[in-house]
Amino acid sequence: MRASILPVVAVAILIVTSVVGGCAADDDGPATDRDRIPPTDARLNDIMQAKLVHSKALLEAIPIGDYDLVAENADELALLSEQSAWIVHDTASYRSLSDEFRGIARRMAERARARDYDGVSNANADMIASCTRCHQYLRREGLTRDMPGRVSMHLPMN
Repeated sequence: MRASILPVVAVAILIVTSVVGGCAADDDGPATDRDRIPPTDARLNDIMQAKLVHSKALLEAIPIGDYDLVAENADELALLSEQSAWIVHDTASYRSLSDEFRGIARRMAERARARDYDGVSNANADMIASCTRCHQYLRREGLTRDMPGRVSMHLPMN
């Protein structure tokens, strides 16, 4: 079963590295007043770079069954998605996509703690699909912050 997962992981690496890019990440630690101000492009780049770092760590840890590393990085991804800089598009559709991502990250961490290789692998595939859907949505909608709370005219792609 593990041998059949390796091609999926290889494709996942290609997708994640092609979807996300940026500069070095920093760890802001617990939420502060800084997290309550509107995000800037620099903070968004930091968030996406941190997402990439944790995603790469997952792609290294999953094939070798390093469940502790998987759980740690999945937890970090869920926490990242709760930071205010993550909310780059204040729409119901975007928030739904973010909630989906956060739920998948939490499920992956849970499956890693249960030492469930197939559950972790399935959550990883779901996470990649979730990231791809969100990035497609943002490219289609544009990264505007001018209409807080508006409901998008487009539904997230399933």
